[in-house]
Amino acid sequence: MADFVLGRIKFVWKGAWAASTSYIADDVVRYGGNAFVALSNHTSSALFETDLSANPTKWQKMVGGVEFKTDHADATYYKVDDIVKYGPTLWRCTTAHLSTSAVLDTTKFSVFLPGLEFEDSWSAGTQYQQGDIVTYGGYQYVAERNNIGQTPLDSGADWEVITTGFNMEGVYAAGTAYETGDVVQYGGNTYVNKVSHSAGAYLPTNTSYYDLLVEGVSHQGTYSASTAYKIGETVIFSNSTYRAKIDTTAGQAPTDGTDNTQWALYVKGAPSGVFTTQGDIVQQGSSGPLRLPIGRAGDRLRVNSAGNGLEYFTPTSGNSFFVSPEGDDNNPGTETLPFRTIKKACQTAGSNGISTISGLAGGTGGTPGTFRNVSITGGSSSGATADVVTDGSSIASVSIINNGTGWSEGNTATIQGSDIGGASNVTFTVETIALGDLITVQTGTYEENFPIRVPPNVTMLGDSLRATRVEPAAGSATSVATVNNISANDASRTPGTYSNVLATATSGNGVGLRVTVVVDGSSAITVTPTHGGCYFAVGDSLSIADNLLGSGGGAALTFDVATLHSNNATSMFLVNNANYISFFTFQGMTTGAAVVSLDPSGAITTASPYIHNCTSVNTGTTGMLIDGLAHTAGNKSMVSNDFTQINTDGKGVSVINGARAELVSVFTYYCDKGFEALSGGTIRALNCSNGYGEYGAFADGVSATETPDEVQLRGSQIRFQNLQGNIASATVAEGDTLTGAVSGATATAIDVVQSTRKIKVEGGNGKFFSPGETVNVTGGSSYNFKVSTTASDLADAATKTITGATQANPVVITSNSHGLNNGNKIVISGVVGMTELNGNTYYVQNATTNTFSLSSNTDPASTTNVDGTSFTAYGSAGTITPKTPTTGQSGFLFEVDSTSSLLTSATAIDVGSNLQFAGDSTYYRVTAITNTDTTNKQAKLAITPERTAFAADNTEIDITKNFSNVRLTGHDFLSIGTGSFTDTNYPDSVGNTQPYDQSREATEQNGGRVYFTSTDQLGNFRVGSQFKIDQATGTATLNADAFDLSGLTELQLGSIGAQIGATINEFSTDGTLAGNSDTAVPTEQAVKTYVDTTGTSTGKAIAMAIVFG
Repeated sequence: MADFVLGRIKFVWKGAWAASTSYIADDVVRYGGNAFVALSNHTSSALFETDLSANPTKWQKMVGGVEFKTDHADATYYKVDDIVKYGPTLWRCTTAHLSTSAVLDTTKFSVFLPGLEFEDSWSAGTQYQQGDIVTYGGYQYVAERNNIGQTPLDSGADWEVITTGFNMEGVYAAGTAYETGDVVQYGGNTYVNKVSHSAGAYLPTNTSYYDLLVEGVSHQGTYSASTAYKIGETVIFSNSTYRAKIDTTAGQAPTDGTDNTQWALYVKGAPSGVFTTQGDIVQQGSSGPLRLPIGRAGDRLRVNSAGNGLEYFTPTSGNSFFVSPEGDDNNPGTETLPFRTIKKACQTAGSNGISTISGLAGGTGGTPGTFRNVSITGGSSSGATADVVTDGSSIASVSIINNGTGWSEGNTATIQGSDIGGASNVTFTVETIALGDLITVQTGTYEENFPIRVPPNVTMLGDSLRATRVEPAAGSATSVATVNNISANDASRTPGTYSNVLATATSGNGVGLRVTVVVDGSSAITVTPTHGGCYFAVGDSLSIADNLLGSGGGAALTFDVATLHSNNATSMFLVNNANYISFFTFQGMTTGAAVVSLDPSGAITTASPYIHNCTSVNTGTTGMLIDGLAHTAGNKSMVSNDFTQINTDGKGVSVINGARAELVSVFTYYCDKGFEALSGGTIRALNCSNGYGEYGAFADGVSATETPDEVQLRGSQIRFQNLQGNIASATVAEGDTLTGAVSGATATAIDVVQSTRKIKVEGGNGKFFSPGETVNVTGGSSYNFKVSTTASDLADAATKTITGATQANPVVITSNSHGLNNGNKIVISGVVGMTELNGNTYYVQNATTNTFSLSSNTDPASTTNVDGTSFTAYGSAGTITPKTPTTGQSGFLFEVDSTSSLLTSATAIDVGSNLQFAGDSTYYRVTAITNTDTTNKQAKLAITPERTAFAADNTEIDITKNFSNVRLTGHDFLSIGTGSFTDTNYPDSVGNTQPYDQSREATEQNGGRVYFTSTDQLGNFRVGSQFKIDQATGTATLNADAFDLSGLTELQLGSIGAQIGATINEFSTDGTLAGNSDTAVPTEQAVKTYVDTTGTSTGKAIAMAIVFG
């Protein structure tokens, strides 16, 4: 029985045909885009085409179709009915094959779907396919068949024009090959190429190759006989305009004649039409209209020197420059062409510019003409320019335009002939110079990049005080804040701290950077800017020569600019010698900024910078910062008049490090410190004012660079009271011997100070004079006195240990090797048993090596024994605290000597100098120098305030006179202490947060001084702290350490409308009151002497009556 297979009933789909596969009849496969059915059972060959073309064939097409194979490619097998893209056209494979080239074989393909593709401008090296579109000249072509290197115009079989058009090629050039459709300008006309040609083959006027597209004109200005003009070009000739009808020949001038074959009249000119250049004007000449050519930008018009016509002239900047809000920094800075910024003006201006010249020579030959702004060289100058006029034969005419800087009278100046048309060099002599340039700043607001360096001798004038305003632009300043990339520590570099060293820029335009350099020999070198200079940029490089860093032989120190200050927190203007700045308002600055400060690269040598009629309205800013460390030489000073400082929480004028300022009518408001002098700075001010703010005048410290004069304290002092004789009338001669009656102490007298009951002594046997003992004086004088002590005259000495105390009269104390002398004052404590001794003060009597007796009398010479017979028996222990007299001097007067040559001059020490004792930070003032002995280098100094502590013999004393000083004459203080603008709540005094504080009007610290006469808002008139008049109440206050009343013979106390009491003409020291006078008042000592002498209650009552009335 035969098999019956359902799958053989109909066709069976087998998918894509595959080689070496068994197929049976009616199997259906896909090959390419077609479907085939097997006609017989077979195993497929390697190629489908082999089985298809077999005889008999093994396959029959069942369903026709196509298969898209993308772009045609080389080495690719294509089947019948495969579709490929070649160029813009789709092609259908008609013969199966393996491609052997990227170029499509049209014998094996037929067009399936024609198309177009734009290929841009035609290129000879490009393979084009049928349907490709290219531009060639002004036309577009489509490829009729595949081709390469076939020019679209030349091969009609390969290309067909599809669009005609134009290709603008500009002015015709003989060196260019033109193509069909190219449009060119030739002369005044425009032509289109209709037949391509090679470069220079045909002119556009050749009608076989070009068609006229537009007939026009091209104006060529005034006719020139040396020029050949092209067709359509127009020229001005004899005040009329002509157009070239053809290409002309040079020298064929236009005429009005109709027979002129080259020119045609285009525009008939007016008889007066003589203009040739835009901006020309006409004036009447000697024989008719005369053209006046336009001048240069910024020129002015004036009547000529002959008075018969007009002429343009260039205003010279000379020594004047102008700044305007409408200016431009590319301008020359003249009045008509001003600068835009003050910075540019300051960078251009200078001093010692050319003013007048003499001995002019040269400028002959060459091409005549007027040569503008030509450079002038000579000397060590820069920047000078001139206008030069030459005629070829005469000496040139020279007009100075910019007078430059750095010239000296007598310099020879030169203008190079190459700059003036090839003429001979022009030379002349600088006869006079201008000391400094003037910068005039017109009304407006100027946002500037700070700091601006004002060159020496330059003047800056604003048009209006309140309407000429200067403020910071946004961003960074050009002053240096920090540096980096510091060169390595050279082993040979000398260690040390080098302050305010001026660095030299090795790149960029910066100047004036001063730094402090610390070299320790091992660690990295530190470089800290102290004055940031100006005109620096981040990354600029600087160096400092080794000779400025100790000359150790190392290489120059190098570093770079790391960061810059903020533009609103730096100095606005760096001023120099003989600057004058007036009529400006400075605003917009903040904490850390300064309006004007000294230029670190300059020096004040002949005249101080002068700030006049200006206003500063800023926050946290210093109006005038004058730092002596900015300069290493010169006056280090500024002066100012009418400079108003509204610097809330800032400073008005700050003068530091030995600098100086002189001020007139300078008013400050709301400043933290109105006038400040630090580290030896000096301010002298007249008719000025400090209003509101924290402090008025503030002086702190002394100059750090001053070397103090040194003296030593000479000897000690003894206080005295009278015992025998009258020390007041005695004369103490230097060299008198003093001997203690009880202590046995000796010394040599130096001087007596009667007013404070002190005798100054030196030398001696090392023992102390005991309190209360009698001291005998022998030598040139003969008297005695009793030693008087106060609590400050005695000091606790090393304690002694008690080992025994007797119940006797007097009590005898045992203390081994106690070292005490008769009359010594002691305090006993800690005794066990005989506790009656504890806490009491006694005097030593009958001293031996290990014992002494006790006396309770304050006068060692008048012994009052301490009776211990009733005391409790001594048990153990006990401590003796000796009250040793303090050696040295205290008070207002001090004896000094010198180991140097200082006191060999009686005027070596100035009254008013500062004085400091070694170990004492207090600054005292020298108020007098007396008893000078230039031979032995000795003197007596009076000081204030009083020194209450004792200074020992030979204590070093430093005397300096370069103290910070603010001196105010006719000054006004207004509500000092009330703070900033916000704190004062101005103008409403209600709600202000800080009260007025008169103590802050004048502040002195660390040896600084404020000398002043002033009036405040309450009418208080003061002369320093010594004298005050309250005008509101009529109260006068006198407060001083001493008064000089040498011209006063009487003193009378009175009141309004009547006299009270007696007239006094003497303060008497007579202890007997024998004068019984109504015009003498006894001193305290005289009263005490009288009481002690009388020894009666009646005497005491009389004394009290004398004192108290």
